[in-house]
Amino acid sequence: APYRLLQLTRRAVDAFQAILDARNQATALNRLGQALAEIGEWDEGEHVLRSAVQLAQRIRVPFAELQSAMHLAALLVTSPETAKWEEAETLVSGMLSTTGLSAGYRGWALGIRTQALMHRGKFVEAVEEARAARALCERLPARRLWIDTLLTRALLVLGQTDEARAVCREIDQMLSLFQGGYIEVNARLAIAEMHMRVGEIAEARASLHEALLRIDERVADIPDEAARHRYLEYVPENKLARELATKWAGSSSAAT
Repeated sequence: APYRLLQLTRRAVDAFQAILDARNQATALNRLGQALAEIGEWDEGEHVLRSAVQLAQRIRVPFAELQSAMHLAALLVTSPETAKWEEAETLVSGMLSTTGLSAGYRGWALGIRTQALMHRGKFVEAVEEARAARALCERLPARRLWIDTLLTRALLVLGQTDEARAVCREIDQMLSLFQGGYIEVNARLAIAEMHMRVGEIAEARASLHEALLRIDERVADIPDEAARHRYLEYVPENKLARELATKWAGSSSAAT
């Protein structure tokens, strides 16, 4: 539950700060920045992640610097503001030129670059990048799920519905094995979009319904009304799910 995660990560940051454990504090700040974004607090999340980058640079721990920069890039690339996703693109391009970067981090960086390419409207290149990223994230199911979601959407833009369907089968299999965490709603929406694109209206609505159920479960865990509103309105996939529910309410033919 994103709200519970937010509370726990705030406590972790405070605890590590209290005992002067800067390395673990940087890691906790990364988790906090991500948790803030997941609940729709984008500006605060960005501020926290930039402070994590600064802390990691100050303590001169290479892995902490890499981890913090990657989390910052992951947040920035989701922004509709060109300057922010371009900054993310620059960050990961530098990381990809680093020797010794693990397969998982290389896949993460390629996924972020995939999103930047999609912002640029370069969907052919985005598909190529996503294919490379998913191979690197084979042992990281949540990250692989995220990459597959990006790949599905890029393929649908290009009209490559057969491959999109195959990727969605893999997404569905992964979701049957674990809940999907922060990417679950987006993954279920990608499946719904694929079904609608090929004219499978009932299947599209069923996948959308599953996504809406997950959103409702998470909203129920948020005690604060203002926080519930932010979660529904400022988390892109949550807003998209509600928009699709309205758009598809009377659909009898495939949406574009």
